[in-house]
Amino acid sequence: MDASTRAAVLKGPGAGQLHVASVIVHCRPEKLQSLKAWLIEQEGVEIPVSSPEGKLVVVSESDSERAIADLMQMIGDRPGVLNTAMVYHEIIDNEDDSP
Repeated sequence: MDASTRAAVLKGPGAGQLHVASVIVHCRPEKLQSLKAWLIEQEGVEIPVSSPEGKLVVVSESDSERAIADLMQMIGDRPGVLNTAMVYHEIIDNEDDSP
Protein backbone atom coordinates (compact mmCIF):
# COMPACT_ATOMS: atom_id res chain seq x y z
CA MET A 1 0.00 0.00 0.00
CA ASP A 2 1.48 3.32 -0.98
CA ALA A 3 1.71 6.26 1.42
CA SER A 4 -1.32 8.12 0.04
CA THR A 5 -3.55 5.03 0.29
CA ARG A 6 -2.28 4.35 3.82
CA ALA A 7 -3.08 7.95 4.80
CA ALA A 8 -6.58 7.61 3.34
CA VAL A 9 -7.21 4.45 5.38
CA LEU A 10 -6.09 6.17 8.57
CA LYS A 11 -7.81 9.51 7.98
CA GLY A 12 -10.77 8.73 5.72
CA PRO A 13 -14.41 8.77 6.79
CA GLY A 14 -15.22 5.84 9.05
CA ALA A 15 -11.57 4.91 9.21
CA GLY A 16 -9.59 4.54 12.33
CA GLN A 17 -7.26 1.62 12.08
CA LEU A 18 -4.68 0.22 9.74
CA HIS A 19 -4.07 -3.51 10.10
CA VAL A 20 -0.67 -4.77 9.02
CA ALA A 21 -0.18 -8.53 8.84
CA SER A 22 2.57 -10.85 7.72
CA VAL A 23 1.59 -14.28 6.44
CA ILE A 24 3.83 -17.20 5.54
CA VAL A 25 2.51 -19.12 2.54
CA HIS A 26 3.71 -22.50 1.32
CA CYS A 27 2.64 -23.68 -2.11
CA ARG A 28 3.67 -26.28 -4.65
CA PRO A 29 6.70 -24.95 -6.55
CA GLU A 30 4.97 -25.36 -9.91
CA LYS A 31 2.19 -23.00 -8.72
CA LEU A 32 4.52 -20.33 -7.32
CA GLN A 33 4.49 -17.96 -10.30
CA SER A 34 0.72 -18.04 -10.77
CA LEU A 35 0.18 -17.49 -7.03
CA LYS A 36 2.58 -14.55 -7.00
CA ALA A 37 0.85 -13.04 -10.04
CA TRP A 38 -2.53 -13.33 -8.32
CA LEU A 39 -1.22 -11.93 -5.02
CA ILE A 40 0.26 -8.78 -6.54
CA GLU A 41 -3.15 -8.02 -8.06
CA GLN A 42 -4.70 -7.91 -4.57
CA GLU A 43 -5.06 -4.47 -2.99
CA GLY A 44 -2.67 -3.75 -0.12
CA VAL A 45 -0.56 -6.88 -0.67
CA GLU A 46 3.21 -7.09 -1.08
CA ILE A 47 5.56 -10.06 -1.42
CA PRO A 48 8.88 -9.00 0.11
CA VAL A 49 10.49 -12.43 -0.29
CA SER A 50 9.83 -15.79 -1.92
CA SER A 51 11.81 -18.94 -2.64
CA PRO A 52 11.79 -21.31 -5.61
CA GLU A 53 10.65 -24.05 -3.22
CA GLY A 54 7.24 -22.35 -2.97
CA LYS A 55 7.59 -20.36 0.24
CA LEU A 56 6.50 -16.72 0.39
CA VAL A 57 6.21 -13.94 2.91
CA VAL A 58 3.07 -11.93 2.19
CA VAL A 59 2.50 -8.54 3.83
CA SER A 60 -1.03 -7.16 3.90
CA GLU A 61 -2.22 -3.70 4.89
CA SER A 62 -5.97 -3.26 5.27
CA ASP A 63 -8.62 -1.47 7.29
CA SER A 64 -9.90 -4.49 9.23
CA GLU A 65 -9.07 -7.86 10.73
CA ARG A 66 -11.86 -9.32 8.59
CA ALA A 67 -10.01 -8.26 5.42
CA ILE A 68 -6.90 -10.10 6.62
CA ALA A 69 -8.90 -13.23 7.45
CA ASP A 70 -10.63 -13.07 4.06
CA LEU A 71 -7.29 -12.71 2.28
CA MET A 72 -5.86 -15.71 4.14
CA GLN A 73 -8.92 -17.76 3.19
CA MET A 74 -8.63 -16.73 -0.47
CA ILE A 75 -4.92 -17.60 -0.49
CA GLY A 76 -5.63 -20.98 1.09
CA ASP A 77 -8.25 -21.69 -1.59
CA ARG A 78 -5.81 -21.03 -4.46
CA PRO A 79 -4.64 -24.08 -6.44
CA GLY A 80 -1.43 -25.57 -5.07
CA VAL A 81 -1.42 -23.73 -1.73
CA LEU A 82 -0.43 -26.13 1.03
CA ASN A 83 -0.52 -23.86 4.09
CA THR A 84 -0.89 -20.29 5.32
CA ALA A 85 0.11 -18.98 8.73
CA MET A 86 -0.16 -15.47 10.14
CA VAL A 87 3.05 -14.63 11.95
CA TYR A 88 2.53 -10.94 12.68
CA HIS A 89 -0.39 -8.55 13.15
CA GLU A 90 -0.23 -4.91 14.18
CA ILE A 91 -3.05 -2.41 14.55
CA ILE A 92 -2.14 1.21 13.95
CA ASP A 93 -4.75 3.58 15.34
CA ASN A 94 -5.69 6.83 13.68
CA GLU A 95 -4.09 9.45 15.87
CA ASP A 96 -5.74 12.65 14.81
CA ASP A 97 -3.86 15.40 16.63
CA SER A 98 -6.31 18.13 15.66
CA PRO A 99 -8.58 19.52 18.42
